[in-house]
Amino acid sequence: MPSEYMYWWLYYRYIETRRIGEGANQPNMYLRHVKAMPFPLAPILDQKRIVARITELFSLADIVQAGVKGSKEKVESIDQTILAKAFKGQLGTQDQKDEPASVLLERVRAL
Repeated sequence: MPSEYMYWWLYYRYIETRRIGEGANQPNMYLRHVKAMPFPLAPILDQKRIVARITELFSLADIVQAGVKGSKEKVESIDQTILAKAFKGQLGTQDQKDEPASVLLERVRAL
């Protein structure tokens, strides 16, 4: 039996395996715990197909996660760019009736 098949089954049953662990600081799962767990023994070819499919799906999940991380970084970069432009007065056109920001800043400093 491929060890990966057993690994993924135990991974799938993670919550249950954490619950049956023993110990105060870090619960451990002993061989007797593993032996007592029901285990669906599929034919060897099915085990290999299951492991291959799980591996494929986790690889796709890694790709999606990397894309999300890249998108988050781009959004943060855009936020910084927008803030910088806002502080420089570059987000819109200046209404000719409004005083320049430099004049406003001087008035605020004079207070």
